[in-house]
Amino acid sequence: EDIGKLPDQNVAETLSRIPGVQVTRVEGEGKSFTVRGLGLNKLLLNGKSFIGSGRNGDPNLADVSPELLAGVDVIKTRSAGLVEGWLGAVVNLRTKRPLDFDEAVVSGRMQGSYSDNAEEWGEKFSAFYAQPFADGKFGILFSGSYSNSTGSSDIYQSGGWSQISDVDVTGDGVGDTFFRPLRLMTWSNTYDDERYSLNASMQWRPIEDLTFTLEGLTSHRDTDRIRSAQQTILTNNIS
Repeated sequence: EDIGKLPDQNVAETLSRIPGVQVTRVEGEGKSFTVRGLGLNKLLLNGKSFIGSGRNGDPNLADVSPELLAGVDVIKTRSAGLVEGWLGAVVNLRTKRPLDFDEAVVSGRMQGSYSDNAEEWGEKFSAFYAQPFADGKFGILFSGSYSNSTGSSDIYQSGGWSQISDVDVTGDGVGDTFFRPLRLMTWSNTYDDERYSLNASMQWRPIEDLTFTLEGLTSHRDTDRIRSAQQTILTNNIS
């Protein structure tokens, strides 16, 4: 019941509220998840496998808005009725459907954010409409979301450490043993992220125990990223 009410940016952050699920964050946003420390999990959409925008065709949870979801099932125990190919859990994303509602529902949401490091504003909009007809025998549903954000981050690294011996660091004429960084590195990342998701569904229930469902979900994401790197390589020459 809390999905869509909390300020989650994507489905990965929604999953983090379920016991046993851990989320990996990149630049403050949830990207991927593990279940009980295991990364090999099966992701389904309404009980069916689907292909996403990941490099290997896996779904990218950052592409899906939590406003499109009616619920999330995290199944950690195996049974004969579940698909294979997972160790941690089967995660089923259930989208909203029109016959889940007893009357017409219209909702909207606007959200703003400010990135002080990038000095840019971001926005997010979502809308939802569901309408049952004929005493709950037929229904239609449309929902969508749009977001645009800009951010930046800075990273400083040493590149590891090296043990140095017999180098006079203190100037007393005696060789010293110490550790020094291999290099000094800085990374500056700026990105612009734009995404949208659309969901449509129609249902027909001629009798109580028979329901026909036609639905579709599409999500799109564009990310422009610029990375600048500088480094200074250190040696054992000390002055």
